[in-house]
Amino acid sequence: MTERLLSLLIAVIIGTMVLLLLPPGFSNRIEAAARYITHPAQSWADCAARMSRAALGTAETDGEQTPALEKKQEELARVQLEYQSTKATMEQMRWDLRLLGAHQASYQHPFTVSIAKVIKRDPLVSYYDSVMIDCGATDGIKTGQYVVAMPSEGDSAKPELIGVITEVAATASRVMLVTHPEFAIGCGIPTRNITGVLRCPPKTSGLALENSSPYLEIANPMGLEYDSVAPGDLVLTSGMEENTEGTANILVGTVIGKGQREDGMPVIRLKSSAKLDAFSHVIVVLGAKKK
Repeated sequence: MTERLLSLLIAVIIGTMVLLLLPPGFSNRIEAAARYITHPAQSWADCAARMSRAALGTAETDGEQTPALEKKQEELARVQLEYQSTKATMEQMRWDLRLLGAHQASYQHPFTVSIAKVIKRDPLVSYYDSVMIDCGATDGIKTGQYVVAMPSEGDSAKPELIGVITEVAATASRVMLVTHPEFAIGCGIPTRNITGVLRCPPKTSGLALENSSPYLEIANPMGLEYDSVAPGDLVLTSGMEENTEGTANILVGTVIGKGQREDGMPVIRLKSSAKLDAFSHVIVVLGAKKK
């Protein structure tokens, strides 16, 4: 008798729990109770899921999210939007500071400059040949003017030569880079009284995008102190060629050694620290400042 009462009590408790866990509504409870008989495993799984959602505060009513969850999602979306906006603002401020630094650096050197943005770069085999910038004749740009690299953030060194203006339109210009096979301007090593022609040695193989020239050359070096040229000597533009828009004393690079071409002509090899693989802004040297 005691065992029967105990079994009946357990059955009543289980039935009460099942009724409490059933979804609200008479018809819904009848349907759910029938599912406990026909599909017991799935019914208990659904029940456990409802209990979990209720515990986490994410229960659904009639297939719709609770106002609390919707409010949390709206808040998350707002925070994400504010983050993206702040990130874009910080990036713009970073560039503004770099441009301001370039302007300030120009006051330390005897040059008048114009800062330009790169708007196009030739792809693949001509990647290291030329770029297009967003300044033209209306900005005082002329063919023959030298173009130097933007200084890096926190870099107080002189910006180095990266090319020369070869074509000018009203609002855009083309810059031939120092790694172009036809690039040639006068340069020299003032401390050694050496002058010559700055050129890029011919590329041996592979796409220019994958294999740019590792160094530049001073071809036809002239001067009595050729033997004293040593690694680390600074190479500057000479301004002695026929190009009237060229400016003297712009840093080109540093000497890394001497050698000879296949035809026996002596050359001085130099390394430019200007990064030609990726840049978005450049500085056009309009000319020397008037004293």
